[in-house]
Amino acid sequence: MKRILLFTLLISFIGYSQDPIQSDIQNFDDDFSNDLTESTNSSSIDTDGNGFLNIFPTRESNTSEPQSYQRLQQDEMSLRLFHYKQWYFNDNGNPSRTSENFYDDNGNVILEITDNWDVDTQSYIPSNKKESTYDENGNLTLDIYNYWDIDTQSYIPSLKSESTYDENGNLTLYISNYWDIDTQSYIPSYKNEYNFDENDNLTLRINYYNWNVETQSFIPGDKIEYDYDDNSNNILSIYYIWDYVNSSFVINSKTENSFDNNGNQTLSLNYSWNTQTQSYTPSSKDEFYYEDNNLTLLVRYLWDSESNSFGYNSKTEWDYDDNNNQTLYVEYNWDIDSQSFFPIDTRLNTYDNNGNEILYIRNSDWDTVNQIWGYGFRRETTYDDNGNRTMFTKYNWDVESQLFIPNYKYEYTYDDNNLNTLTIRSTWNNENQSFVPNWERIWTWSNYSQGIFLFGSSNINFWDNNLGIYKPRFQSSMNITLDTESELHNTGIVYLYDTNFNTWDEITTGFSKYYKENSLSLNSVEPNSFSIYPNPTSNTFYINSSESLTNPIIELYDVKGSKIISNPLNFSEPIDVSGLQPSIYIYLIKDGNEVKQSGKVIKE
Repeated sequence: MKRILLFTLLISFIGYSQDPIQSDIQNFDDDFSNDLTESTNSSSIDTDGNGFLNIFPTRESNTSEPQSYQRLQQDEMSLRLFHYKQWYFNDNGNPSRTSENFYDDNGNVILEITDNWDVDTQSYIPSNKKESTYDENGNLTLDIYNYWDIDTQSYIPSLKSESTYDENGNLTLYISNYWDIDTQSYIPSYKNEYNFDENDNLTLRINYYNWNVETQSFIPGDKIEYDYDDNSNNILSIYYIWDYVNSSFVINSKTENSFDNNGNQTLSLNYSWNTQTQSYTPSSKDEFYYEDNNLTLLVRYLWDSESNSFGYNSKTEWDYDDNNNQTLYVEYNWDIDSQSFFPIDTRLNTYDNNGNEILYIRNSDWDTVNQIWGYGFRRETTYDDNGNRTMFTKYNWDVESQLFIPNYKYEYTYDDNNLNTLTIRSTWNNENQSFVPNWERIWTWSNYSQGIFLFGSSNINFWDNNLGIYKPRFQSSMNITLDTESELHNTGIVYLYDTNFNTWDEITTGFSKYYKENSLSLNSVEPNSFSIYPNPTSNTFYINSSESLTNPIIELYDVKGSKIISNPLNFSEPIDVSGLQPSIYIYLIKDGNEVKQSGKVIKE
């Protein structure tokens, strides 16, 4: 069960709270592999792409697993995040946007609200929101995207996606819809259908790319059939395209794969369908070579119809260190004139004894005429003894000099608890040939309860080149505003420094809100023990329960976090929401002070 699984992943003894201020400054995580990003931060905490410790645990994922989940645990107490708001600034030192998220009991994001900073009004205005729904297994079943319409001062539907899964959690149906302004309704856009065998291997995928308005049905586009060996290795894929004239699928191509005893793919043969001969014709071939189960060489060939044979097209080489970390990647293309390979992309990785990447060099876009590289970058990273990233330096490739030129760097300082206390960003000055400070960020933390650390405050100062000093720009101070048996709220105000009047102006709020739970009893409550219907609703809704509660209570919150309803819950009686404005509301089902389930109810 998902909650049992999540419970085993809790961080013990030390936890981290959210920081409401983040940066929209250029993202260097594009240069990092996912593995590197996760391994370079202490206590498995992600960076937001700019060296800031992003305590907010959002992880992008295309799986059905919860995308965001965090508990702070110490001894028998656990704090579960259910409502969070953070704030961003750009590289000019100006406010950028705010992001507000709501979570269900399993840590799934059920509502995301984004507001953008408006320079003219010097205030935030709504931008977009996304509503998400999940099934009892945590699979994402519905996403509704809305954007803010300035004229009507309201959210307008934009896109909607619906997903269906089989009993094993495999995605079997995906439908995308767009909002039609004229009809004021959703119009299907495309859909994908999937079939799986008893081993959960994908056996069929059908893609529908167009919606027929007249027949009110999808028009097929293409499909792929898959076959597997006894080890679930994909040995055959047949690709079909839709013949609109005959209204049927026709063969287009196929791929045959071979594998060794270790499950490594050794050969891939691609064929195209010849409609005249009604037979397959070879098109390309890939050969794979391994050492100690590490892929070291891939050679690609193209079919030459004149000689009826395969000829070189490209190859890729890999190398690894003793710990199986990739240290070298070189991609080559075949030059017909010289009958030799030439490099088009090279990547070099170096690691320390702990497996942390300390050097990465990449060059690509090889100019065969001038024999020079057209693109590249270099990154250097250092770590302390605890594995915390202490410095990150990024270099860009200069085409004229064919050298790496420094671009920017981040420096980090940590306290004894491995909490980031200082971040300094500097940019390269070509004239002075040295790094110049851009901004600094000073963090403070408070020990809430024997190892659970909550974010206290953050001061962001921008460098004044004329004065040669840091000047205040942003400030936030977080305080515990609610601490009951069931909830903990860490809330603060974000200020922007007015240089004209030397005053701090309040621009928004930031907060992280948690439910308190007894860690020893987390497994005793099954997720989704309660069902809400009808949802959406226009007047009333009911709650079904598979669990007996001693003192059932229903609470309803609006999107701003204000409590709208708090009443004893009778499962045989409807909850009246007819007097509420059409919107999204967050419900809590509680047994006394203990939160049993939370989720979203939509009032139409």
